[in-house]
Amino acid sequence: PILQSTDEISSISDSILDRFCVDILPRIHENVKSLTVESVSMECILRADNYPNFTELKLYNFNKAIVSRYFLDWCSIIEYLHLISLDVERANPYYIEHFLNETKTRLPCLTKLKVNYGDLKQVTENFSRDEMRLNCGRVKRLIVERSIVYPEYVYHYFPLLVV
Repeated sequence: PILQSTDEISSISDSILDRFCVDILPRIHENVKSLTVESVSMECILRADNYPNFTELKLYNFNKAIVSRYFLDWCSIIEYLHLISLDVERANPYYIEHFLNETKTRLPCLTKLKVNYGDLKQVTENFSRDEMRLNCGRVKRLIVERSIVYPEYVYHYFPLLVV
């Protein structure tokens, strides 16, 4: 998909996606700071090149089989060394778990997380799951669907959270 100036997402054909991933992304990869992707294009776009200045990833409309293959087949741990913002508010809890689980994904600079609070509570097993603590532990800004007063245990899970 292509993000237009109006924040509308448009699907693109396979041939255009292939050209984008093979011809265009390798030439501009150093300038890519933010991506909005859906499951159909995620694998091609994220594998096209290394993005040294990549700081924001927005995920939506995911297909479980594609994401499973991306996380399980590509490599043991996926690293996004410069990613500071992750928007998984519209993602299935399955994918939220894959991105926050340190045994699957390394997010050393993640400081902003946009997520559905109920889904976050579910995947962290009520903020008690240890393998999520490392990626969640650096988050300073947690954006959820509505204003909420977090229980104290949320602040133990997100120790840098700014109120």
